Amino acid sequence: MNRVVALTRNIRKPILQRWFSSSTEKLNEITEKKATEVGWSNQSTNHPGVWSANQRSRELAFYGPRFEQKDLSAQPRSMAAVELVSREPVRIVNGRKAVCDGGGLRFQQKDHH
Repeated sequence: MNRVVALTRNIRKPILQRWFSSSTEKLNEITEKKATEVGWSNQSTNHPGVWSANQRSRELAFYGPRFEQKDLSAQPRSMAAVELVSREPVRIVNGRKAVCDGGGLRFQQKDHH
């Protein structure tokens, strides 16, 4: 029994080292600087801010090695579909069925009483 304990003590356990930091302070500092350089605050030309709570802002989304040395001002900035769909009026239908083409249109059944 003592021999088994002695052998297990001689086995080197791997040392786990952490070569990275989980701090986001430096990343936030860099992205804020990058955001002021680029000057893009809106996600789209017609919609300020982000669409959902967990979506990253445009300044944070266009950061990293994929976007180094890219001229982001030359990229297309199309209008947001969220705003375009909200401008479309509600369509009144007579029957109980409405056919949607996937464009996000809103339907409402016509009052029949």
